[in-house]
Amino acid sequence: MDVEKKNNLPDADSHRLHPLTMAHRMILGIPGFFLIIIPALRSGDTGSLVTLYIAMAVGLLGLPIIVLQYRRFRYWITPKEIIIHSGVFTRKHRNIPIERIQNVEIIQRLLPRMFGTAKVNVVTAGSTTTEGVLEFVSLKEAHRIRQVVRSYQGIQKPIDSTGTEQTIEVEGNVESKSGSSILYRMSAGRVILSGVFRFSLFYIAIIFSTLQLFEPDPEGVIDWIEGGSLEPFVSAILESPFFAATLLVIVAALISWISGILVNINRFFNFQLDMDDGRIHKRSGLLTISEGTIPLAKIQALIRRTNPVMRRYGWWSLGVQTMGHDVNEQRHKLAVPFGTAEETVSIAHKLFPIDLPSRYLNVSRYTIRRMIVRLTVALTIVVSPTAYFWRPALWALCLLPLIVWYAILRYRNLGYSFDGKVLGIRKGVIKHVEWSTSIDKSHVFYLRQSIFQRRYGIKTLYVDTAGASPVSSPSIVDMPADAADELMETLYGSFQGYFGDSTESESRLIELSPR
Repeated sequence: MDVEKKNNLPDADSHRLHPLTMAHRMILGIPGFFLIIIPALRSGDTGSLVTLYIAMAVGLLGLPIIVLQYRRFRYWITPKEIIIHSGVFTRKHRNIPIERIQNVEIIQRLLPRMFGTAKVNVVTAGSTTTEGVLEFVSLKEAHRIRQVVRSYQGIQKPIDSTGTEQTIEVEGNVESKSGSSILYRMSAGRVILSGVFRFSLFYIAIIFSTLQLFEPDPEGVIDWIEGGSLEPFVSAILESPFFAATLLVIVAALISWISGILVNINRFFNFQLDMDDGRIHKRSGLLTISEGTIPLAKIQALIRRTNPVMRRYGWWSLGVQTMGHDVNEQRHKLAVPFGTAEETVSIAHKLFPIDLPSRYLNVSRYTIRRMIVRLTVALTIVVSPTAYFWRPALWALCLLPLIVWYAILRYRNLGYSFDGKVLGIRKGVIKHVEWSTSIDKSHVFYLRQSIFQRRYGIKTLYVDTAGASPVSSPSIVDMPADAADELMETLYGSFQGYFGDSTESESRLIELSPR
């Protein structure tokens, strides 16, 4: 963009990142630096000293690179696009059209909050990654960027002296922003309760990695424990390997459970979902504060999720599938992280005006047989060579009854529904998922039939919508062939009813190829 043209545009002056960006990046590099030098300092041999010198040299070279990255980063906001120039050795110029921007997300982790800065993610429709990242700008500048983008998109909100949207109270209705109503808010008690149903092994891996790094002396640890009141307990562990293994599983489960609660508290603390002017806005976080906006017009499907324990007590989560892909949220964005079945259904109708299916048709019972064969073959492939060298591996064959049980549960949870407008798909055993969309949001329907499916007279129907995962797109698995063909014709007829006969036949793809 030339200077003369840029000067004639509002807000066309170039902007830099916040100066504290350099300090932030240096601080973030310190843990990685110490992870390299600590083993070298502990070892003390010649090879480790060489590693130490190399690490120090890299650290010294990193400082000027951080400064150069800061000085070479510029961004502009014009009525038509956001322009980002970056790079030290490789220069990158990125132009993001304003009309394609779906969400301007503001994220504040603990360190940026201390510095008064924030990270801005610019998300566009149809992109598999974040199109633009401004890391970091002042919090006031982050809100100003969002406001300018929304004004250029034709959605103007009043701004106060701090650069953020005004907050008002309206009698008879709770309002969080000018003209916006609160759809859902999580209390502290519900946030903690949601963590009870979360099980995370991630932090166990961190603990064991830390122990591996510092290599504590096992005998010293045992001597320290035996010196206290736990000596009888330690003796019981040493005498019974079975008791020790059971205790290890219990401790691991407890740590995973507690870490899941803490993760949920950090992620969903003060979670609030608002809606105004055809958009939903959500904000949450304790140490990391995240804000994001999603246009209602970009919502392609509704996704309700639960698991056997949550479902037993009537708890669900509600997500929305949008035209943009967000790998950090597994291609769907949470609108209700943890709510009752009635709450998720009510909010779902406000976000996407369709009636969620209440009843589902079953797929073919042959899906039970197919799953049993699949899992049994997989188990045999693993156990056979292992048992050749280690006979106790044959005990794994005791899992065969569990395979049958799993296949039956999977069949009971598989289902589909179509009322002429709304298509619903249900699946999952451990993670129960209900996916619903309107026929006018669908792009492609197609059938597949593997060699084994032909033998049983069944087919799988796939549905493609904007923003669906290319790996795990919604599908109705193992339908009776006649029912699959009939549903395919019905879906295509309804699709033509929405878009007219101008829709070409290639929009309807029927693929009958072995998988």
